[in-house]
Amino acid sequence: MWYVLLGVTDPNFVPEEGTREAEIAEVQIVRPNGSSEGAILRGDPLTIVIDVRQHQPLDDLDVDFAVLDGATNHAVLDARTSRSGLDLGRFEKKRVRFRIEAFPYEPGKYWVTVGLSNRSTGHLYHVQTQRYLFEVVDAPRVQERVEVSVAVEVEDL
Repeated sequence: MWYVLLGVTDPNFVPEEGTREAEIAEVQIVRPNGSSEGAILRGDPLTIVIDVRQHQPLDDLDVDFAVLDGATNHAVLDARTSRSGLDLGRFEKKRVRFRIEAFPYEPGKYWVTVGLSNRSTGHLYHVQTQRYLFEVVDAPRVQERVEVSVAVEVEDL
């Protein structure tokens, strides 16, 4: 059996696909403390950072991601640059940041799929399906100190 550590990728899970005129150079899932490792607390902000490299000039590149619930494999969140009205234009290398103000989903493991495609035709340049993993945990409960009377008894043995 193969185990995945948090913040680590599993390159053998699903082969990458696409024609690679544009390529996903690097992906980071950044926690509120700036780290790309470890669990996040439910409700914390989260940033998905995607470095993209174009091997030939492209006019209609769309960068997207989807977060899938690890227990059910259903998409719970997705976004794309075109939905945000962004035109990336022609470039050699760019960094795209998807900032999620608060990740409100239940504790558990979540897979991230990242893709590059043509905004008009849907032609797939590069996709990494369920390659990145992170875990959401509940915020630790901090109990307030309260005064409670405690009875004390002593007896001889």
